[in-house]
Amino acid sequence: MYHRPRVATTERPARLAAPTPRAYLCGANHKGLGGGPGGRCCASRGAPALDDGESEAMSFYDTWSAVFIASIVGFILVFSALVGARLLGPFARERGKGVSYECGMLPIGRNWAQVHVRYYIFAIMFLIFDVETIFIFPWAVIFLNQGIPDVVFWYMFVFIVVLSLGLVYAWRRGVLEWK
Repeated sequence: MYHRPRVATTERPARLAAPTPRAYLCGANHKGLGGGPGGRCCASRGAPALDDGESEAMSFYDTWSAVFIASIVGFILVFSALVGARLLGPFARERGKGVSYECGMLPIGRNWAQVHVRYYIFAIMFLIFDVETIFIFPWAVIFLNQGIPDVVFWYMFVFIVVLSLGLVYAWRRGVLEWK
C-alpha cells in the first residue's frame, strides 16, 4: 500500500482553548456523573447546550413561573366570575325557568325529552376524527416541507392505525348504522 510521505513543517500547532463551562438543557449535574459530551446525559443524545452560561435552576424557574402565574390568574378569574354571578344574579326562582322553550311557547308533553344515545355516539366519533385531523394536518405540512426523521412518520402511522382500529371496531359493533 502506498503511503504519502510526510512533509516537515516548522509551524507549531495552535494551542487549544480550555473548554468553557456550559449548562445543559437536561438539568442534570454534569460534574463527576458521566455527563457532558460523550456522557450519559443530554449531550450524548444530541440535545443542545446553553452557551450563555445560564444556570439550569434559573431557566427552570423562569419557564415554570410564567405557567404558575397564568394558572393563579386563571383561578382568580374563574372564582371571581362565579362569586360575581352569585352575588349579582337574581335569586328568585321563576316559574318558566324549568320550561325547555324559553321563547314563550308552551311545551307539548313532558318538558325534558330524552335524546337517543346514538346522537351522542355520533358526536363523540366526530370529535375523535376531527381532533385526529387537527393533529395530522399540521404534521403533514411540516413533514413535507422539512426533512424530518423517518421515526416521526412511523409514530404518526401508529397513531392512524390505532384510530382506524377503533373505527373498524365501531363499525363491526353496528354503531355507525342509523336505525
